[in-house]
Amino acid sequence: MLSIPKKRDPPGGYPARTRLWALVGILLVAVTLPPIATADTNPRNIALLIDASRSMSIGYHPDRTGRSRFEVLVDRLESMLAQASDGMAVAVLVANRGASVRVLAPVTTAEDAIAVVRTVALWGRTDLPAMIGAATEIGAGVFAGRDFDLIVVTDGEDSSMLIDGAPFVPPSSIALRVILPSHVTPASLPFRAALASGARRAAEPGEPDGQEPAPASRALTDRHASVIRAWSVFAAIVWPLAAIVALLGYLRLLARHRRRVAAVRAHNGRPPTVTLIRRRGMETTTVVAATYPLTLGDDPGGASKAASVTLTATDAGVRMTASGPILLNGVAVNDRILGEGDLLRCGATRYRVDRIESPKRVREPRPTHRRAIIPAVAALAMSVVAILAAVFADRVEPQTPTIVELPPSEPTQYAPADTRPPITPLGSPVMVEPAQRLPDIRLDYLAFHAHPDDEALDFGALVAALSLHGKTGAYVVFTDGESGLDQYPHRQTDGIYPTARLSGRALASVRTDELRRASAWMGFGHVVRLGLSNRPYGSWLDVVPPEWVIREWSAKRDIVASVADLILHFQPRVVLSPNGPSGAREHFEHEAVGIIVDRALRRLDAQGQSPVVLHLRSVDPLQTDAYPRRITMDAWAPVSGSIPRLHQLRALAEHQTQYDATVDGVETRMALAHEYWFVPDHPDQTDPLELALAAIDR
Repeated sequence: MLSIPKKRDPPGGYPARTRLWALVGILLVAVTLPPIATADTNPRNIALLIDASRSMSIGYHPDRTGRSRFEVLVDRLESMLAQASDGMAVAVLVANRGASVRVLAPVTTAEDAIAVVRTVALWGRTDLPAMIGAATEIGAGVFAGRDFDLIVVTDGEDSSMLIDGAPFVPPSSIALRVILPSHVTPASLPFRAALASGARRAAEPGEPDGQEPAPASRALTDRHASVIRAWSVFAAIVWPLAAIVALLGYLRLLARHRRRVAAVRAHNGRPPTVTLIRRRGMETTTVVAATYPLTLGDDPGGASKAASVTLTATDAGVRMTASGPILLNGVAVNDRILGEGDLLRCGATRYRVDRIESPKRVREPRPTHRRAIIPAVAALAMSVVAILAAVFADRVEPQTPTIVELPPSEPTQYAPADTRPPITPLGSPVMVEPAQRLPDIRLDYLAFHAHPDDEALDFGALVAALSLHGKTGAYVVFTDGESGLDQYPHRQTDGIYPTARLSGRALASVRTDELRRASAWMGFGHVVRLGLSNRPYGSWLDVVPPEWVIREWSAKRDIVASVADLILHFQPRVVLSPNGPSGAREHFEHEAVGIIVDRALRRLDAQGQSPVVLHLRSVDPLQTDAYPRRITMDAWAPVSGSIPRLHQLRALAEHQTQYDATVDGVETRMALAHEYWFVPDHPDQTDPLELALAAIDR
């Protein structure tokens, strides 16, 4: 008897054996796919470390025009990744707060990684040695101990190396690539020098010093080599066997399906079975018609002259065809479809149709064998991949422990040694409190500004240069900055810095101490605090006209007269102040100070009492376009064996509570070569340092 689908194997379903083989296939993939994926040890895993410091937002070109450093360097990164393998995995790390490194995208594609990188906000200050070390550890965790390359996108300017002399040794456990600007800035020299020393090796006999050998393909030498090789060979053996088994299974299912279809069709094609009761006289017999055609008559021997009946199977049922008219249910007919209970009379013989049994139709099984071709084809494809992986698993592209990709650099007048002189404070300022008696001294220069940290932001390089030339000066600060914004928790939390956000008088006290330390690095001999009120400036809603501020500061005594008295007392030859009214967008209290100092000098000039020869107004280095007649000072030019810009950066770093100083100030001043000043209607547009020295010595 031919078999048909069993109940436990419903048509179109998955029998238990099929589910078992599916589980075996999944386990096979799980066991062999990882070695196939890791057999090729060309760099596939890349950790991108993005320097998101504020200096990266500065214009790329030395004159700060055009696109930002960040945009140009990311374009270069995109070109590098486009030339790499499509199968690499990329993790995006970002650093914008010292050594703190965050993971923006754990593992993604190169295209998606670039999209993530372009969304990075540039606002922080970074520590390159610490953040590269942290990124090395984070990358090892992201890639679960697998080999990876670290690509660092940075401008190379790092205050910890520049000011503190922090050492940097490129990591030897990974391949390091650094994408830097094409032009060399003084602030990037320590980092570039460290990279250059890390990329060199000791020369072999007969080689020029430090020459790298020509790259050549080398055998895999990492600790996973033997495991990867053995695993790849195992996969190359198992997958072809799996493909053969899958193909044989497909052919077996195909043959089984065909047998089942044939059995079902044979079953469904069987004709109906007719049971007839035959009576002749007193004799009763049963006739079963299972095969057709079947002839019924009066006399089986053929002696009777009565018509005979032939039964045939048709789609409509069992058809009766008579050789002559016969009685069917008392009616003479020659042709009729029989039904149960019909009476036939052939001469003296009567036939009654007792029952008609049609076979139960069975639905043909669904072609489940077609699904088996999918794992068979997949196994064949995996066989090809496994064999290729086993063949090429023992060769990799050339690699060195440290790879530094420095584009051609423009000539620079600064040598690496110029940026690493010993830096010491240039003075020990005396703090003069509000209403305290002024010291009876004569100064070479007097600087006026609104808040603690403004002295370093706007006057830092020039004041340091004057101090290095032996000139004496004082800083007059109008307010203590009590309405400023403390950048806690992104500052120190030791010494005078509590683990809480400062405001009001508590903040003013801390900022005054920061001012004292910052003034020491710049060389101020005295710091005169006027103690005037500091208006809040958290948004544009807080902006008021400078004249409002002047009226508020003059509530007890005319502030212009007070400033004129200070100038008369100290008899400076040079006065430094912000510009007011300003041609750029400035803090309203800065403009107020500039207006007050200008009015005080004009009043003294009108009275014939002014000792001032030169009044220098500071210019925001990021808004120089507002001052087409500005004059510039080379802030990196050495003076008496030291560099004024480094003293300015040290001073800025002392203002830990202020983002504008320790982050924005340090990052932008590192990135810029000059400090800018403005002298209205002055015919000599020379270096402001030369102008100041000439005015003092006059």
